[in-house]
Amino acid sequence: TAATLVGGTTIALDLYADKQYFDSGSESYVHEQYRVAIRGRVKSHNPGTIKAAEPTDSETTIETHYIKIDIDGETVCEVDKYGYKCVIGGKDYLEIVRRNIGM
Repeated sequence: TAATLVGGTTIALDLYADKQYFDSGSESYVHEQYRVAIRGRVKSHNPGTIKAAEPTDSETTIETHYIKIDIDGETVCEVDKYGYKCVIGGKDYLEIVRRNIGM
């Protein structure tokens, strides 16, 4: 219910998709798994209106403190706000920060 989505409620979303493209070299379609993991807290929620046979106009704002994007099993982006981690394209931009603060 809408009442359970307010007041800083923790939320975890795991989203999966099939990324498909045409490889002209092999003349076939290629499929890759696309996964996004999001962890955060609900900052605000408006349940909107519900009417038969119409989309709702609900809105939920999530303060994201962790996000990880994997394409075909390879991590392309991982950001952890509280763990001082920011890995993009294999480079950890906050490694020295963690070391300097004893993490």
